[in-house]
Amino acid sequence: MWYYVKEGKKVGPISDFDVHRYYKAGLIDDATRVWTKGQKIWMPLKESPLRFRISSRKFSESCRRMDMTTTFFRPMLLVFAMANLCVIGFNFILLWHIEKIIGSGFSSAIQKNISAAVLHNTDTLISALLVILFLAVLITGFKWIYAVAINARLMRRSLNLSASFAAWSFFIPFVNLIAPFKAMKDIYSASVSENGRSLNPMGYALLTIWWFLTLFAGVVVFLNSYMTANMPGDVVKMKIYLSCYASASVAAACVIWIALVSIVAAKQRKFFSAEEGK
Repeated sequence: MWYYVKEGKKVGPISDFDVHRYYKAGLIDDATRVWTKGQKIWMPLKESPLRFRISSRKFSESCRRMDMTTTFFRPMLLVFAMANLCVIGFNFILLWHIEKIIGSGFSSAIQKNISAAVLHNTDTLISALLVILFLAVLITGFKWIYAVAINARLMRRSLNLSASFAAWSFFIPFVNLIAPFKAMKDIYSASVSENGRSLNPMGYALLTIWWFLTLFAGVVVFLNSYMTANMPGDVVKMKIYLSCYASASVAAACVIWIALVSIVAAKQRKFFSAEEGK
C-alpha cells in the first residue's frame, strides 16, 4: 500500500492498481512524492520502485492474487470431483462383495473376514481423504472468491460488494441460501460487462445451474449422512446407493464450479491485461 502527497497533504493508503489508475488519469505524475512501509524517505514517483511496477505488465496485485488462487482452486475442484467418482467405483465393489457373501462366493469364513476387513479399512481411508480434500476445497475456494470479489470492485467502482462478506456468506446459515448467489452474480456480471459484453441468458443459466447444483449437492450429502447413520444395518445396499448418489451430485457440482471459475478468471485476466496495455 502506498501514500502520496497532494497539495501538501498526505493521501492514502492506496494499492498499486489505484496508483496506476491515478497516474493514467493525471492525478499524480512522475514528480509526485510517494512513500510505502519500509521506505526511509519520501521520493518522487519516477525515482521509486513504484514507477517500474505501475509501468510493468503486472501492476495489479489483486489480479496476481486471483491468478494464484485460481491455480490452486481449479485443480482442487477437479481432484475432488475425481475422488467422488472413485467413491462410486468403490461402492460398486462393495455391492459385488455383498452379493458374493449372499451367494456364498467365498471358499471359507476366514477369506470372507479378510476381504471384509480390507474393504472396511479402504472405506475408512477414502472417507478421511475426502474430508481432507473437502477442507482444501473450502480454503482455496474462500481465497478465490475473496480475490475475484476485490477485482470486481476494481473493475466496477459502483459495485456495492464486500469481498469478505462474499467469501464468508457461503458459511453463514440461512444467509448462505441467497447471498452467495447474489455475490457471484455481481462478480460474474462485472467481469463480463467490463469487457464490453452484457450478462446474457446463457450467463444467467450458468449461474442458476451452478447454484442449484451446489445447493443440491449439499442437501444430498447431508441427507446421505443423516440417513446412513439412522437406517437399520440390514439395508446396506440402500446406504451404498445413497452414497453413490451423493458422490455423483458432488462431482457434478465440482464440474460446474470449474466452468464458472474458468470463465470469471479469464474475463478478469483479459480486463487487467487490457488495462496494462494502455
